[in-house]
Amino acid sequence: MTQEYEIVVVGAGPAGLSAGIFVARQRTSCLIISKDLGGQLNLIPKLENYPGTIMSSGPLLARTLENQFLTFGGEITYDTVERIDEFEDGLKIKTIRSEYIAKAVVLAPGKVPNNLGLDNENKFANKGVHYCTKCDGPFYQGRVAAAVGVGGYLLESGILLSRMASKVYLIYRGGKLGGDKDMIASIEKKENV
Repeated sequence: MTQEYEIVVVGAGPAGLSAGIFVARQRTSCLIISKDLGGQLNLIPKLENYPGTIMSSGPLLARTLENQFLTFGGEITYDTVERIDEFEDGLKIKTIRSEYIAKAVVLAPGKVPNNLGLDNENKFANKGVHYCTKCDGPFYQGRVAAAVGVGGYLLESGILLSRMASKVYLIYRGGKLGGDKDMIASIEKKENV
């Protein structure tokens, strides 16, 4: 039997859970469909930069958001969306295990960090290997750090890390740094990069 909701949210990371909370608070029928609870929040063992939260973890924040969503009458199912089709009365959402109909769909699938493919990389995730310089740069205060990437994001990472780390290595593909010329000039002037 196909279940009907006014709104279906795809993804139960911080964006999807927040969207679900706002919808469910309006007493609108809302279903969140996600492979897991929390998404990238599950990669954060020590959460220090989320407003209003002191010394938490990503998984704990995800559970808190889930409980808030459920408190407002929202529903959540753990499944994988295979396709979304439009039809005369709305949208049909097909998952591996079921099918749903909604008037609207909010897509909040999140993202997955690009691994380098190094041996033991997963073993050191959040223990020296991080995927967000803006989030995790403070962990490298006074330490030696390396940033891997391309273009503007690598340059931004290098500039940010240069303010905290004692020494920064930028690892990039190609013969030279790519990106904004002023940012490249700034990086080249940094003595610890």
